[in-house]
Amino acid sequence: MKHKLLLALLSAVVATSASGQGKINFAGMEMLHNYKAKLIEAQSDAGKRTLAATADQEVGVLMELATGADESFLSEFGLEPTTRFGSILLVPMPISMVERVAECPEVQTMEFGRIQSPDMNYARTDANVDQVQDGFSYKGSTVSYDGTGIITGLIDTGLDPNHANFRDADGNLRVTRVWNFNSTNGTCLTYDTPVKIGAFTTDTRSATHGTHVAGIMAGSYTGTGEWMRQSTASSISFTKSTSSIPFKGVATGSEIAMSGTAYLTDANILNGVRKIVEYAESAGKPCVINMSLGSNRGPHDGTDLYSRTLASLGERAIICMSSGNEGDLNMYVTKTLTGTSNTLKTFIAGNSAESGYIDIWASDNQPLTVSWVIYDTSTRTSTALYTTSTSSSGAFTYIGSGIGYVSNSLFTNNFSGSLALASNLVTTNNRYNVNAIINAEPKSSNATKLLGLEITGAAGQVIDVYGTNVTFTNNRYVTGSVAGTPAGSINDAAAASNIISVGSYNTRLTAGCLDGAHYTKYPSNYILGSISPFSSYGKTFQGVSKPDLCAPGCGIVSSISTPYVNATSGASTYAVGKATAYGRQNYWDNMQGTSMACPFFAGVVALWLEADNSLDYSDIMDVVNATCTKDIQVLGGGNAERWGAGKVDALAGIKYVLDNKASIGTISADEPEKMVFVTPTADGYEIYVAGAAEVNASLYSVSGMQAKHVSVPGNTAALTTDGLPSGIYVLSVDTPVGRYTTKLAVK
Repeated sequence: MKHKLLLALLSAVVATSASGQGKINFAGMEMLHNYKAKLIEAQSDAGKRTLAATADQEVGVLMELATGADESFLSEFGLEPTTRFGSILLVPMPISMVERVAECPEVQTMEFGRIQSPDMNYARTDANVDQVQDGFSYKGSTVSYDGTGIITGLIDTGLDPNHANFRDADGNLRVTRVWNFNSTNGTCLTYDTPVKIGAFTTDTRSATHGTHVAGIMAGSYTGTGEWMRQSTASSISFTKSTSSIPFKGVATGSEIAMSGTAYLTDANILNGVRKIVEYAESAGKPCVINMSLGSNRGPHDGTDLYSRTLASLGERAIICMSSGNEGDLNMYVTKTLTGTSNTLKTFIAGNSAESGYIDIWASDNQPLTVSWVIYDTSTRTSTALYTTSTSSSGAFTYIGSGIGYVSNSLFTNNFSGSLALASNLVTTNNRYNVNAIINAEPKSSNATKLLGLEITGAAGQVIDVYGTNVTFTNNRYVTGSVAGTPAGSINDAAAASNIISVGSYNTRLTAGCLDGAHYTKYPSNYILGSISPFSSYGKTFQGVSKPDLCAPGCGIVSSISTPYVNATSGASTYAVGKATAYGRQNYWDNMQGTSMACPFFAGVVALWLEADNSLDYSDIMDVVNATCTKDIQVLGGGNAERWGAGKVDALAGIKYVLDNKASIGTISADEPEKMVFVTPTADGYEIYVAGAAEVNASLYSVSGMQAKHVSVPGNTAALTTDGLPSGIYVLSVDTPVGRYTTKLAVK
């Protein structure tokens, strides 16, 4: 009797207009299902307690209104948008209200419920950042580009804004804004003074990702500390050194703005980016924003509300996004259906405990028939567990033994847990979409049963299948079954317009620990200078290859959060460096991922922006495509599709910016040093003069005698010092805005 009552309650709670459900994304529908299940559980446990007594979570809903609709209808529900991104609204609301709002004719579509995941001395040298930072000498002073006047921002988790890495040489905080998003609905607390920021600890003690990312992008600490020294990037011999910490980041002179949260919901992420953009606009400063996070769920075509909102923000600031860390996982399946082969068959790899999502997209609006199947390896036969062939308006059907689930003895006899399927025609791109959820583990008695998917459609349809925490394999006994590949592992939002996606290559393979007894060593398939195995890649629905470029992302040593270290056993022992500074202990550690490559590139963008404040997305992409390094590892490794334009080169980029973007008229007559780059070579120096049609350079002894002279057309000249006695010389270079002189050493 009790079981029948619960089923009746579930039916009552679930009963909602299909027109309302069809407007809600799959992640939101799953969240609604889980909320309703908790209501039922609460009623079961409490007996007399009403359903409404269960806590009503507030969610941040992205909402697009129907053509011609006005947002005033929201006031009938007591709701108001907190943010407007053009035609897209962000509306916090109780989850119990979502479906009633969705039923309103003014609503076109709604998205919520998706949780994204956070996807340096050797690195700086490899990408020529050191030369841009150290620059060149002018009358005894070092002149460099370090991001001064630029705001470097990030949205991330595990922030420690008071780390020594984020202070200038005088001990002042370089972090001028912190926004802490301490719920899931896109609202935040603001810290906008040095006193307030100084009193802030962290958004979460369980993570340090954001502190590491910020340190790569903009960390500047070079004071004394303890750190593990190694002779090469792959050495396993380490010595503890007490000296200047060598792990500074890229844009060491930039101003830093941080959005942090323990809840990486789309609402928090978008508002975190918006806060940084609006602050930079109010300050009148150029801005680059790092997003080392992402999700594989989504259409990979830039049409969802999240991607479109990011694209609009990318018109106002440079936004860099990590490509993803699934480049060594077979989490993508694709097939073009034909008249004689109109079914895609694939299997869940491993036949072990699995918990993840499978996002299935058709190339058009024709429905797909999708089945969860069990394959018996002993009889070599497949049996369908559940099939969806028409739109469920986004509502999930669950297979398992839970209340309201479809019961299937073949599944429950062989697996614990559940499976689910939902389908819908997505209005934002007019493509048919099926979502599958797996939360299943084979029982000990199951030695022969495998889980798989069969997807049938019309001839000419292209099927794209993206796994999250799920990989796919084929079966040699199942004709036409398809194995997974990493070739579609790219972050979904990398398909958004105005977003620069960044992959990773290797610049360090080992790192020592402060305890002296342990060290990190990457596997043998990690090769210096080569693509990082984890670096995600693939094509968007429109056929655009991603990532756009690669940057150092493996074995990057950067700052980590002290609140995290204090809360995590062993974190201080296994750190690579530490320093007592500014009344606290500060730590550095080794991490890897496109999450590390992305802020490295974002820091480089800040250097380029300092050279020319007017650069926008298109300009930065011009620099990337014109100056990235295409060496033998990029062109000759048989994996060119993983590299994009190649390896970032900060120095070549600066030269390109100065030569092609910056207006010579904006450089005053007493600043010729900003036009000249002098780079040591094996037999002398390379001299680059931005904007020059001809290079005229002379080298003089300290007595004033000319020792060498070069005059060549173009903007670059080679000045050899062969045959000159060792000593100090004076270099004189003509520039479009005056003469540049500096002292050089000849050895």
